Amino acid sequence: MYGVAKPVGLEREEAESRMFFEAFGPAVRWAVETGVPLDTARDVLISAVMAVAGRRWPDLNELAVALDRTPRSVRMLLKNPDPCIERRGINLLERAWDLIEQAPRTADEISAHLPVLEGFDSGRVALAALLRTGRAEPVAERGGPTRYRPAGEPRIQEASPEATGRLAGLKRHLAAVGQALRGGRRTTTTTQVRANPSDFQAFLEEVEAFVQRRGAELEAAAGDDAVEVTVYLGGAPSQAD
Repeated sequence: MYGVAKPVGLEREEAESRMFFEAFGPAVRWAVETGVPLDTARDVLISAVMAVAGRRWPDLNELAVALDRTPRSVRMLLKNPDPCIERRGINLLERAWDLIEQAPRTADEISAHLPVLEGFDSGRVALAALLRTGRAEPVAERGGPTRYRPAGEPRIQEASPEATGRLAGLKRHLAAVGQALRGGRRTTTTTQVRANPSDFQAFLEEVEAFVQRRGAELEAAAGDDAVEVTVYLGGAPSQAD
């Protein structure tokens, strides 16, 4: 209603929505940078929600009530394949990249393999984006049309063991942070400092050595009531930097 001042404090529902939004933000930026299609990103989120909610409410009717959906719509969501296992699609940028990776192609040849979306030539738009980001380059051909080929680092088709390990670490990290956000037993603290990169790296190494030494001492003294605690070390520059 116009003329009614909103209280300064946040309501619980609004605060929870903001926490969800902020927690989802890094995943969105990651998806954009790596070219995850919009439909796949949406399906991944729905799949994750259904997996967690299904464990909390095994009964279909209870699950439908908790998600504010009909049992029929929830049943359809449960039947959808997991996009992490079954690839649902690939975005047009990657399709354009696939085409020029197979062989150098002209802009017309790229456009002929990609759809026209909402009145614009998606092939030429995708090619322009690849050129702007340095992922494609023109091939000079005397007396012929300009063709384009891949440029920059080649795409990695399979995850390395290091990437798989980071994924496992990220999963543990998000589980711990999720418990902290909803007021669980675990807590997380973020401290901001200003430091030279080399000095900060030395600081991290010093802290890591201390944690490893004290961690070994704690494990040696652990009793029957001991709990597993995840400790995170690291730093990331601020958005402004």
